[in-house]
Amino acid sequence: MNKRLALWSITVGLGGFLFGLDVAVISGAEQAIQKLFTKH
Repeated sequence: MNKRLALWSITVGLGGFLFGLDVAVISGAEQAIQKLFTKH
């Protein structure tokens, strides 16, 4: 049971980390994209 709990904990932790990383990357790219489209 402890191995299963550890596996779930690692999986959930990595999922949260990847979600946070994706949000940060999208937020950083959003500003550059807005600058490209507002020059017209």
